[in-house]
Amino acid sequence: MKKYLLQGEDIQMLTQQRPPILMVDVLFDANEEEAFTGLLIQPDNMFCINGQLIESGIIEHIAQTASVFAGYKALQAHQPIVLG
Repeated sequence: MKKYLLQGEDIQMLTQQRPPILMVDVLFDANEEEAFTGLLIQPDNMFCINGQLIESGIIEHIAQTASVFAGYKALQAHQPIVLG
């Protein structure tokens, strides 16, 4: 049983971001009001200092979650996905 809705390249079709700045790895779940995403933080992540994710990385993850959520909702409604 799959424990997520989308991951990998499927996430990339929902957002304009690409590695190394892509900050969403997986869309676990979504409903009409919220989405649940994940990110495995790697030590070489550009938003890490001394192995810690800095505030701008958290903000970027939140922004990209919103983008992925909007794209997923459009996909579910059979509407065009608007990037950006």
